[in-house]
Amino acid sequence: MKVIAWKWFLAIFLSTVAGSSELDAGTPSSVVGGNFARDELPGHMKPLGAHRPPEEPIDVLDYVPDPHSFFENYVFPGKPVLFRGAAKRMKAFQTWNDDYLRDKYGEINVEVEEGKKENRSLSLFDMKFRRFLEIYNSSDVYMVESLHDQMKDDFMLLRCLLCGFSNVLLDAVLWFSSGGTKSVLHYDALDNINCIMDGEKELIMIDRKEEDHIDIDNPVGSFCGVDVDKVDMVKYPGLQDVPWYSVKMLPSDCLFIPYKWFHQVNSSGRNLAVNIWFAHLWKFVEDEDCGEEPLPEFKPLSAFEYGNSNEQFRGEIYDHFFTNKVEKIRKEDLVEYIRASDHDPTEAQVAFETLDEDKDGIVTLEELLNYPVNDFAMLFPTISRELAYQGRTEEDYPEDNSAEHDEL
Repeated sequence: MKVIAWKWFLAIFLSTVAGSSELDAGTPSSVVGGNFARDELPGHMKPLGAHRPPEEPIDVLDYVPDPHSFFENYVFPGKPVLFRGAAKRMKAFQTWNDDYLRDKYGEINVEVEEGKKENRSLSLFDMKFRRFLEIYNSSDVYMVESLHDQMKDDFMLLRCLLCGFSNVLLDAVLWFSSGGTKSVLHYDALDNINCIMDGEKELIMIDRKEEDHIDIDNPVGSFCGVDVDKVDMVKYPGLQDVPWYSVKMLPSDCLFIPYKWFHQVNSSGRNLAVNIWFAHLWKFVEDEDCGEEPLPEFKPLSAFEYGNSNEQFRGEIYDHFFTNKVEKIRKEDLVEYIRASDHDPTEAQVAFETLDEDKDGIVTLEELLNYPVNDFAMLFPTISRELAYQGRTEEDYPEDNSAEHDEL
């Protein structure tokens, strides 16, 4: 897969900012005090989710809402939703059997992961799509590949993304295996919609508000190192009582996985899916695509171009202050935030003076969102230069590229 720099950069940026507040994964007091033997801890050395029953099911819709409703009901509040059968009329769903893929796309170069149970220390290697189709049923391999331009006519963008979101689309990734894949427990700093063309997926999902329960002991990759088949509740005590949601995806289903929700994915059967990554929006703004009434069921992905990471960068700053209930940002607040990310704090001082248009010493969250996004990114030139790497291959980046290939 051609690695997109925004994902690597955001993983580094977020892990650095969050570094000082990681959860202490020490032994829980109940164990120290001897109140529980290890084997009596609920779910200890059992699969993730065995510690307690799941919460009430997430919303399941047999239709795809309009973009504004999707934003108000699911994106802004960070609420997952399953669109049952939403991909059934896509060309990809109807045609992507092995013969079709071999005949039409067999000469495409694809990236393949070693090991269907995700292990970030294993190798990645390249091969022709044709070769992957020859070996995937009998090999412990898994394809993770940004969707090539040739394939974008087959895959469709759902109605809920056809306006207001078209400028923040960042990537589309193809996930393909013979089944039996297991991801690590992780989160993504982007919103995404995953559509499954074949096979089934079962997900354990945990609300981002439960972050104190999850020890992200691999912060650059935004994942927890727990063995999802045998959870060590002593090493990861926060998982002892964390509430979770169970989601089962069937062929043609599409699932919205909100920004920063923790999730772990298990796939079965010939498993073929595409997910769309898009920057998390904190405000819905109608664009030129919103003038089409009524919006169609979907449009081919080839009709759209990917945007840049500027909105995501601004959103991370907004999220930091919004989550901490800071409605009025002072200069020292912004300076400290940028300093914590190991970037030049003088840029934050200059940026604050520009954002504070009325010169009252305060920047509100509304002012933060209303400032033109591309101009906003230019207020932080050092970070913007790092964002400018987007689109290069992984050879251009540091050896640790583990943030690039987690399943959803």
